[in-house]
Amino acid sequence: MLVAGVVAACALLFFGISNLFCTCSAPPTEEEPAAEAEAESPPTPEERLAALPAVETGLAELDLPTGTEPQAFAPAPAEGSAVAVQPVLSDASKAAIDQAFAPFAENDRSFGFALVDLDTGRGIASNVDAVFYGASSFKGPYCVYFCQSQIETGLATRDDFVTSGVMSESGVFSSQGSDLIGSMIESAILFSSNDTYGALCYDYSDDALAAYLEGLGVDPALAYDTWFPHYTVRDGVRLWLNASEYLASGTETAQWLAGLLERDETSYLREALKDEGVQVQSKPGWSMESFENGEYNALCDAGIVAKDGRRYLVSVMSNIPYTTSNVDLFEDVIAAVFAARGDLA
Repeated sequence: MLVAGVVAACALLFFGISNLFCTCSAPPTEEEPAAEAEAESPPTPEERLAALPAVETGLAELDLPTGTEPQAFAPAPAEGSAVAVQPVLSDASKAAIDQAFAPFAENDRSFGFALVDLDTGRGIASNVDAVFYGASSFKGPYCVYFCQSQIETGLATRDDFVTSGVMSESGVFSSQGSDLIGSMIESAILFSSNDTYGALCYDYSDDALAAYLEGLGVDPALAYDTWFPHYTVRDGVRLWLNASEYLASGTETAQWLAGLLERDETSYLREALKDEGVQVQSKPGWSMESFENGEYNALCDAGIVAKDGRRYLVSVMSNIPYTTSNVDLFEDVIAAVFAARGDLA
């Protein structure tokens, strides 16, 4: 027993010394390299624009450039303030816009556009004074006019019936005095109904609309150029600049109309920018190939695009005829124009 105990004690002592020796002689454990700090993402166009001073984007300050070449612009600085650095459209943006339009660059096809950041007044524009057939795109500004001049002033309510039905010679427009004004505006915006829009125009247009347009700096002759007038991107920008202020005014009618413009059945702007995480209020217009020298060809869209807290006015007009394939290509043009906003700051 005594011998066994001594042997066991010696074994434990030897084992402990061996472990101690191994522990002391083992090389030190290498420390794990510190994880590299993640590279910061470059600021987005919205973040860069947010760092610039805001300006009052009024009609007087919004001096769109002339010419057919895409150009970046900024409003003139206020008197006494430092001269701001003017934005310059990059060669890459110009090339992207040209490439998007390339499938149409024949057969007398043309387009004009404007994109304006509504906080800084900075933007990009091209061919803003060419006249295009607006088709149903004018329904958006017209419904803004109706809400501002008739409903907001108490001259009409959304629950009123139209005062008189109308049937055109072609039999296209007919209300028969049976539709509520609110329902007619909804149908004109959501489904681009020519029937209800035509009936509204019949009762609430001409001289009153002409005076309204003139007050916005828009050619009053549009009020008499059929219910689907020809107009310019410059006119469209002025109409939608007024619309942007009205839709953001917060009145019950303005909120109602804004909701309609956000969910209209067709929006080339919304479809073109669906992967950008944007909210769109717009009204497009379209017309198939016209045999009258192409005078009534049209793919157009205009409205307000909101992204990450910033609002942009976007108007793109063309004499491209409506086809399914042309719509896809036209949306590529819109996407290229919107992507160019990165050059504004």
